[in-house]
Amino acid sequence: SQLNGQLKIFSLPAFWRIISVSLTSLTPAIEITDWTSDASAMTITFGASVDAATQLSTGQSLEVIYSE
Repeated sequence: SQLNGQLKIFSLPAFWRIISVSLTSLTPAIEITDWTSDASAMTITFGASVDAATQLSTGQSLEVIYSE
């Protein structure tokens, strides 16, 4: 619900570490590697190679697999 084509920082539930991040609305799904996370702030931030306007926009699906 946070995908709006502008945000590149997203809140997550409490986690220990992120295992993988993929754009699952594309076929085949594309793994994203340009991100950083902050477990103490419970956030993931996407880097410059991720285009929010197309990859993180409404209607897209982003899968974040994390360990609690």
